[in-house]
Amino acid sequence: MTHGLDEELDRYRSAYQAPSRRVRRLRRPGNERLRLLYLQPAVAMGGAERQASLLIPHLSSVGIDTTAVTGPGTAVVDWFRSAGVEAFLWSRHFPKSNAFSLARLPGYLSDLTQLIGELDALHRRRPFDVVLGSLGYGWAAAGLVGRRWSIPSVWRAGGLTFGQSADPRSVEARGLRWLLRLAQPALVVCNAEAVRRHWEPLLKVPARVVPNGVALPERQRRRSRHAGDPFTVGFAGRLAPEKGLPVLFEACVRARSRGLAVRLLLAGPGDSAPVGRLLSSLGLDQHALLLGPLADLEPFWDRCDALVLSSHSEGCANVLLEAMARGVPVIATRVGGTPEIVRHGVDGWLVPPGSPALLAGAIELFARLPALAGRLGDAGREKARAFSPGSCARALAAALEEAAGRAPPRWPPAQRKPYRPPATLPASVSVPLT
Repeated sequence: MTHGLDEELDRYRSAYQAPSRRVRRLRRPGNERLRLLYLQPAVAMGGAERQASLLIPHLSSVGIDTTAVTGPGTAVVDWFRSAGVEAFLWSRHFPKSNAFSLARLPGYLSDLTQLIGELDALHRRRPFDVVLGSLGYGWAAAGLVGRRWSIPSVWRAGGLTFGQSADPRSVEARGLRWLLRLAQPALVVCNAEAVRRHWEPLLKVPARVVPNGVALPERQRRRSRHAGDPFTVGFAGRLAPEKGLPVLFEACVRARSRGLAVRLLLAGPGDSAPVGRLLSSLGLDQHALLLGPLADLEPFWDRCDALVLSSHSEGCANVLLEAMARGVPVIATRVGGTPEIVRHGVDGWLVPPGSPALLAGAIELFARLPALAGRLGDAGREKARAFSPGSCARALAAALEEAAGRAPPRWPPAQRKPYRPPATLPASVSVPLT
């Protein structure tokens, strides 16, 4: 199996390491707008996808013309359209799962080959100055076409879960080293200082912090809890292990054992069957509602008395910003970039990760002292103003301009091969540029 994998990688390198010299932009005049290719893999709508749909329309106002390429999920298409993203394409040649496995590697490489062909056609029509990739597959594609076209690539890092393995022999660590040798970026953009501290030593390239943005709602939240009503705890996010849902459920059990009526609302994509079984085993199935992924979260926020995020790992959590922007009081674990958003006792409440007892105490505190929860919610709404999409787009634009000013990577002359990009887009691109 290893021999076959090596052959697959050799064929990939020989076919796709030649730069496209005919369409390379050698110099961009100082008064010309920067042209960005934004690669956003999207199996489902998550934090990275929502940030792309939020920030791309604002980049135009700061001198950056963006073309987004996304897929294979289709929900992101509706988000892009509703957000006003004007130039984007959908491609089927993105992985159908964010989970990596060696068994899927040949399929990844085949899809990557097809995707690069589609991107070559775009670059031939209108050459780009910088390419930005989000998530692991986006990193690989951005790095490869950046070297292929001799333009800088930028990686967007939004979390701390990939690359944490301390074992240099692990598949994860070896894959990252292989990717860096093949397609090292000019710059990495991180959504929190904690994320920068994690990735800059691993990637050994300059890192810049561009926090996530949040759009302030047009109306205020309409939640009004009456005496005798249960205290409604909201969770919004992927039903994934790093979100620490067992800790949240155990905290709710402890709070109920002390006489507090607690109700759980859970919104987000993921496999709900094991979550439902865990709720049932803890006796919470009659006090919890699994809502699944919601296109519109406003009714969810109206029903929440507090948002609780019990994660083991976070970058710059979108859901915290969205709750704070609506004045929903937040309780979160002190992990990753969360303390950069939430100041304990000022605009939210922080507890250590993995502590159901302390989390239960925080929930009970908010329920029994509504004036405190309201004050923290009001402060959180003011804090969210600092994360406006416009300010985040300006920070991202500065990082992209910095990357565009760096010398693009060069291939050794012995590895150069003649290359002619295709004249038209392949048929798999089904959403045309507008």
